[in-house]
Amino acid sequence: MEYIEKFEKTAIKRHNLFLFTPENALEVIEDCEQTGTVIYGVDGFVLYDDGRIQPFMEHSVDYSGVQDKNTVYQLAKMFVDEKKNLGLFFEIVV
Repeated sequence: MEYIEKFEKTAIKRHNLFLFTPENALEVIEDCEQTGTVIYGVDGFVLYDDGRIQPFMEHSVDYSGVQDKNTVYQLAKMFVDEKKNLGLFFEIVV
């Protein structure tokens, strides 16, 4: 998880997860693309003021079956971009 070190300051850390705003998630995906880091999925979460987090399967996607990682980067960017106005935070699974 090399990207964690690069983006640790922009991540929101909850329950051992590194969650990113849509803008920061797109930066992480871009970095993964530039470094060749494989992305296995993107998970969407809602964060509550009291510290709770709630994952949403309908706002998560699994790319583990996609063979072409270049396709994955494009799909991941589109996925986050499509959901950027929903108030979600994202975990990038590498």
